[in-house]
Amino acid sequence: MCRASVSLLSVRFPIDPHPNPRRRRSSTDQGLRTMAPPELNEDAIAEILLRLPPSEPEHLFRASLVCKPWLRVLADPDFRRRYSALHRTPPVLGLLHARQVIGGGPPPHFNPATAAPLTPYPNYRRPLDCHHGRVLLHAVDVEWYFLVWDPATGDEHRVPDAGIDWLVYSAAVFCAVSGCDHTDCHGGPFRVVFIATEDYTDAVKAAVYSSETGSWSTPVALDTDSEAFTQHYQHAIDNGGAIGTFYTPYVQPRRGALVGDEIYFTLRWNNAIIKYDWSKNCISMIDPPSHKAYFIALMEMEDNTLGFACVEGSSLHLWSRKVRSEGAAEWMLCRVIELDGRIPGAKSKGGASVVGYAEGVDVIFVSTPVGLFTFGLKSGRVMKIDDAQVYFTVLPYMSFYTPGSVRKSVDSSWDSWPNLVRLAVRFASSPHFSPIPHPNPRRYRAMAAPPELIDDVTAEIFLRLPPDEPACLFRASLICKRWMRILRDPDFVRRYRAFHRTPPLLGFLHRRTVIDEDPAPRLVPTTAVPAFPHPSSCTPRVLDCRHGRVLLHIRGDESAEFLVWDPVTGYQHAVPRVDIDWMTYSAVVLCGVPGCDHIHCRGGRFLVVFIATDDRDGLIKTRVYSPETGAWSTRASLNNDFENYVQPRREN
Repeated sequence: MCRASVSLLSVRFPIDPHPNPRRRRSSTDQGLRTMAPPELNEDAIAEILLRLPPSEPEHLFRASLVCKPWLRVLADPDFRRRYSALHRTPPVLGLLHARQVIGGGPPPHFNPATAAPLTPYPNYRRPLDCHHGRVLLHAVDVEWYFLVWDPATGDEHRVPDAGIDWLVYSAAVFCAVSGCDHTDCHGGPFRVVFIATEDYTDAVKAAVYSSETGSWSTPVALDTDSEAFTQHYQHAIDNGGAIGTFYTPYVQPRRGALVGDEIYFTLRWNNAIIKYDWSKNCISMIDPPSHKAYFIALMEMEDNTLGFACVEGSSLHLWSRKVRSEGAAEWMLCRVIELDGRIPGAKSKGGASVVGYAEGVDVIFVSTPVGLFTFGLKSGRVMKIDDAQVYFTVLPYMSFYTPGSVRKSVDSSWDSWPNLVRLAVRFASSPHFSPIPHPNPRRYRAMAAPPELIDDVTAEIFLRLPPDEPACLFRASLICKRWMRILRDPDFVRRYRAFHRTPPLLGFLHRRTVIDEDPAPRLVPTTAVPAFPHPSSCTPRVLDCRHGRVLLHIRGDESAEFLVWDPVTGYQHAVPRVDIDWMTYSAVVLCGVPGCDHIHCRGGRFLVVFIATDDRDGLIKTRVYSPETGAWSTRASLNNDFENYVQPRREN
């Protein structure tokens, strides 16, 4: 059985425009045509990808799906280190929150702030803390244990119980590397601090766990042997903080504040503050600033001092604990910010409550009867990020995310490419709240902010994506709106085609000889480009592919006999019937622009040449169709006397 193959050569773009094909090419274009395109330099690619914003990490994930070289760049640990060092402040990727003891824990749930494909959530009973790219969870199977989880990499580290007979408690997790900037400390050593009110004795005890030794320190206690603790105990009894003479100094399940080697927690009465120096395994107590609020947040201030935030009435009060030259410390009221008119529900019944703080980005979390909001201390920007519910302390998870970070859910090898695609589909539609803004722009500039992503430089990288893998261009167009605009620019399309010169093979069709029935017309793609829209005309037969066009013979249509189709753009042009009583025939479609180089003649003038053996007189006859006139030319014929037949073969 003989077959004739018909191939289609063209360049596919995400949104293919129809510029004027008559436009003559400049001398610059001609110069580009004489050069072979240089290799796609991975260092240059990395410089572009480094400047994608960390607050939208899904851009990096989509970029990893563009092509193999880009995935190699993004999966390189050196890229992750450079990306973290360049942007300095990790973005908020998600939130957990905890309630008071009497409120019970909320359902285990990690609320993502972006569409980045973080790893699956482990089973746990209560979230406790988020610091330095790690999440601390309390879980139970046969017995209680802690779980240190990295949502970006999927790493999990099980920590045994601290050996304290706790009644109520809090805890913290943080990086244990001295001098670390905490931008890329995934997988490194860590510490876990556990602090609790001991059952039966009511003493406040604390201990620290080291991942390097795999053991807990000896617990230290704060009890009636401490003068400050005794004064706090008596103050609670004298001022209505006790039932009769009975008072239990509950450690509140509130996120602690880490300042240097010290970490701070609060007790129930008057939000008294417990200081634990984990490096010395020493515990002490300090008084809070004068306030009347129940909901507060402890934080690390810009000058590395302890901060205290609360809402009184509808005003946000910010305090800082300053250490004087002689060593004594005192609380200083830094700012008072009126929230009424800024945060909805700040002055309604129930009012506003401070429930958390995100260090580095200077954002306070405020809960009102209307919902959960972020308030930028420098920018004053307010964003609603969740609906109203019971919040006691919000735990923001902050980390840089790069595709190379993922170890557990996605293998970085190309054998796992289908897994990457499935994750992209899964998380592209996942619900997430609005991204939390980056730090104050002034401070960000002072930290050597990365230069803007220059469109011209980005375009130079895109120009070097291989045309025989057009799916790379499509994937690049999905990374962000800015890149889509670059790829849709008609000037980029023109430069891309001039740069690569020879259109790639995107697919082929085929037909059989006259005595054999033709197969159903189907364009067989040779690349992973999106599916071509096939014409809806009834039972067409493939005749030719040339200059980015396909010529089909339509059967059963009285008004037209041929169809010129562009599979890339979906363009279709019906050609009327030809006045030849054919027995066997062939035809070609070609660009009709004189001097055209045929790399960018889409949508312009074309010609259809039809040649056939006449069924009545045996002459070989031919006619030419032009869409400009909409008619066939005068017939030309060659005396043949039925000695030869026109073969249905693609001609040169």
